[in-house]
Amino acid sequence: MQNKSSESVISHGVLNALFKMAVIIIGTLSLFACQFSKPSHSNKLQPRDSIIAGSKCNVVWLNEKKLSKHISDNELKTSGLQCKADITLQSESTQHELDVKIRWIPDSSMFLHIQYLLGIDIAKLWISRDSVIMVNYIEKTYLREDVSELNRWFNTELDFDLLQALLFGNSAAFNEDEKRLHAFVNRDSCTYMLSTERKRKWKKINSGNLNPYTFFQILTVNHLNFKIVKNEIQDPKTQRSLKIGYSNFKTMGYNFAPQHVDIEVNAPQVLRIKIDYVRMEPLESNLKAVSVPKGYDRIYPKIQQ
Repeated sequence: MQNKSSESVISHGVLNALFKMAVIIIGTLSLFACQFSKPSHSNKLQPRDSIIAGSKCNVVWLNEKKLSKHISDNELKTSGLQCKADITLQSESTQHELDVKIRWIPDSSMFLHIQYLLGIDIAKLWISRDSVIMVNYIEKTYLREDVSELNRWFNTELDFDLLQALLFGNSAAFNEDEKRLHAFVNRDSCTYMLSTERKRKWKKINSGNLNPYTFFQILTVNHLNFKIVKNEIQDPKTQRSLKIGYSNFKTMGYNFAPQHVDIEVNAPQVLRIKIDYVRMEPLESNLKAVSVPKGYDRIYPKIQQ
């Protein structure tokens, strides 16, 4: 049995890693976002993670505008979702197994209840478009700040759209810039690709024969259901990279939702996050902001240079 002092040190590391994860990933996405369209309608296509080995790829090429629209049309659409997820958080020196309950109202707010797998409360986190509340139950502290203040402290741009897109495999609402995008088909994996680089240059980067010298992002898209199966970002100037993989899609209403998410962040320290959704169902009630217990001390993040 861990004593309180040991338990506090571990929880502090977990919370720091979680917060750094949000800042690094969302900051990377928001600083170097490329264009994908907003959602409209959804069509019913069968979920499939990969092609059958040895089968012929007969995918018809789509231009950037049409591919972007198909991606948007097939995003996960819901009025609200509640999930239970097993999350593994792994850095270069530590690993933590977490039980996280997520309640999400798209484009509005998100609630996360974070526990150790044994059921010990670590924290509750409430995020809206303009504010964040985090309660640390082990150290009896809390954070309550406007998103604008957190952006100033951490020298980044926290964005709710990007957070919800990251967790559930949707594209984010970026400003339109279709001239920067290039659509092509990867015949080896039989997938659509939507990239900030042309196919020839992407092949050189992917084979390791060329290191990107400017920001580079590419989406790998399932050709049957137009779900994003991989999102890769590299930025040589800041020495940051982000890789997100989505798999094991299951039907959720008229859409498909990934049941497994793999995230790898290099910024420059390596952080890996594995998310396994063990339950996902519609949310029928509204979310309430996290309440802070009496006697908890307020904390303030340090400004990052």
